[in-house]
Amino acid sequence: ILGLAAELSFLKIWLTNKNQNIIDWVGPEQQPQDFIYADNSKAYEIKITSWDPEVIHVSSLKQLDFDGELKLVVYPGKISDETQPNACNLGLLIEEVKKICSQDDYFILLNKLLLVGYKEIDCMDTFFEIHDPIAFDVNDDFPRLTPGMVDSSIIKCNYKISILRLDQFKAQL
Repeated sequence: ILGLAAELSFLKIWLTNKNQNIIDWVGPEQQPQDFIYADNSKAYEIKITSWDPEVIHVSSLKQLDFDGELKLVVYPGKISDETQPNACNLGLLIEEVKKICSQDDYFILLNKLLLVGYKEIDCMDTFFEIHDPIAFDVNDDFPRLTPGMVDSSIIKCNYKISILRLDQFKAQL
């Protein structure tokens, strides 16, 4: 739920601030990054962390491997009580996205939600808080593992990166 909440939070930025198309939210389609510009020049990998972020969980060798410009966007989040002032649930977040979508884009959104297994009934009672994102430029010096760095017999890898050691990579969204 929190991972989808982070992607939907970024989707609002993608559609409004970046003026991009909902079609380019490719995370639900099992792409290595969550958002990729149509011309493949830029990509964004979206992550959720604890409320006081210390580590970023990377779940594949390909997530931080992209030929163009790649940004890692980290949303601190936590499960919350619905009475908290900033509490939200997936239904409310989807309604916010719906307000900035065209009718056609809303149908695309619904299809993508189906791809990730979203069921409104399962998420109505789960409330959370998502804090402002922290962005990082993923460049050649960024600490990461990619397929080109490891032996080809290693086909799956999960690892953690310390956020506390990434100040030099902080970037604007």
